[in-house]
Amino acid sequence: MSFKTVKLLDISKPKQWKNLPSSELTQEGYFVYGANGIIGKYTEYNHEFPTLVITCRGATCGSLHITKPKSYINSNAMALDNLSDDVNIKYLYYSLFNRGFKDVITGSAQPQITREGLSKIKIPLPPLQDQIRIAEILTQAENLITQRKESILLLDELLKSTFLEMFGDKLEETSQLEHLGDNISYLTSGSRGWAKHYSDSGAKFLRIQNIGGGIIRTDNLIFVNPPNSAETGRTRVKEGDLIISITADLGRTSVVPKNFGEAYINQHLALIRLNENINPIYAAYFYNMPFGNNAIQKKNRSAVKAGLNFNDIRSFPIIIPKMIRQNQFALIVEKIETLKTDYQASLKELENMYGVLSQKAFKYELQIDIKKSDKITKELNSEDFNIEKYIIEVEELKNNKDKRDVTNMTFAEYVDFPEEYQEKDEKWIFMFLGQDEFYQFLLKDSFKNIPFNLEDLENRFHNFFYHGGDMDFDNEKWKQIIFKFLEANPPLIEQIFDQDEKIIKLKLTDEAFKA
Repeated sequence: MSFKTVKLLDISKPKQWKNLPSSELTQEGYFVYGANGIIGKYTEYNHEFPTLVITCRGATCGSLHITKPKSYINSNAMALDNLSDDVNIKYLYYSLFNRGFKDVITGSAQPQITREGLSKIKIPLPPLQDQIRIAEILTQAENLITQRKESILLLDELLKSTFLEMFGDKLEETSQLEHLGDNISYLTSGSRGWAKHYSDSGAKFLRIQNIGGGIIRTDNLIFVNPPNSAETGRTRVKEGDLIISITADLGRTSVVPKNFGEAYINQHLALIRLNENINPIYAAYFYNMPFGNNAIQKKNRSAVKAGLNFNDIRSFPIIIPKMIRQNQFALIVEKIETLKTDYQASLKELENMYGVLSQKAFKYELQIDIKKSDKITKELNSEDFNIEKYIIEVEELKNNKDKRDVTNMTFAEYVDFPEEYQEKDEKWIFMFLGQDEFYQFLLKDSFKNIPFNLEDLENRFHNFFYHGGDMDFDNEKWKQIIFKFLEANPPLIEQIFDQDEKIIKLKLTDEAFKA
């Protein structure tokens, strides 16, 4: 099936409206659209209904926006006024977006699109009902892409907030600052002049663009056939090495993951091998946070070319929490990064799907009637496109509202703590000391249908904390937990009167056996 082709000027009247100086923008009023979409507000509007606008000046020339109702469009955007009743505005948006404006943009110093340039544009125009169907399908695909990008950003924010929740109280305690150099077992920088060893395959060669955010970025890797030299052995990375950028964009950090294979670093990076006091993943995120990164930037004394030397690196300040807390954070990072990898793969799949749908729609290959549209809509949400399984709320990672019955569940099963880690560290459970569920499980495993008081808790758990966690039983902490569980909605603990002892005691509610 083929669609008729129409000229853009036959279905709309492009117009540049009066310029609006930025000095006249107001705090309240109607949205103003310029070269970059919404740029502020104004007391008046010049378009009552949504209008498709094309950025016609500057670096973003050719960008498309559909305005909100009652908006002001200034002279940096070409308004497609008087749109024909035979044209759906969202269909026109996608059609023009798919076509692009490269052939109508003029000017090198100041790119621009003129009305004369727009006169060259033609678009396919199916019947109105088919336009609406095409727009609905592409909108749905576009929304899924937006959701996935937002989910990836939320995961990054989740890691930052988790770090602050676990270690934020210590960041202001300058008395606990130590020097990174006191905990480094090996430090070196990368190789120069290895461009001659570049290859289509072989060992990985890490550059500054591969480093950042605590992880190795593998989407722009270079490969090398390394020479047989001392330099090669010196700059080869190992699992757990902390990699940091020491020129240009200072302080980008990553950790070499398990099973990464043979890899080397270039001269813009430093390799830091830490001793047993610091988990490299903790260190990477410490220096990603404002406190740590600011400390790195202060070491840069060059006004012309940014750079760090080994003494600078050794003098980096760092706060070293208990290793059990560092390891707990590392496990959280591992889980979130795995989830983020899945999200990024789904994002790529969604973008490919969107591209295929767009090409089919505007090359007359996507024949759309009511039945066909419904079928495609179902496919967009089917397992064939692997979409539904990716629509996951990130907040569930921190607070899953759907509680499970944990009456017969161990704490290790609840937190999904790997058996190999349990075997390596007999005191692993104490890394969860800051979590309410840690105390909830202790209570439900010890006092099911048994009234208790604070003295009973100390008698029951004194040895557990003293021998297992090298710490005393903390009365104040337990009081806080008890009050918190009493005041929860619904409560995990209730007060009862013990008829035999004539005292008030505590008893677990059914809610204490859900988590």
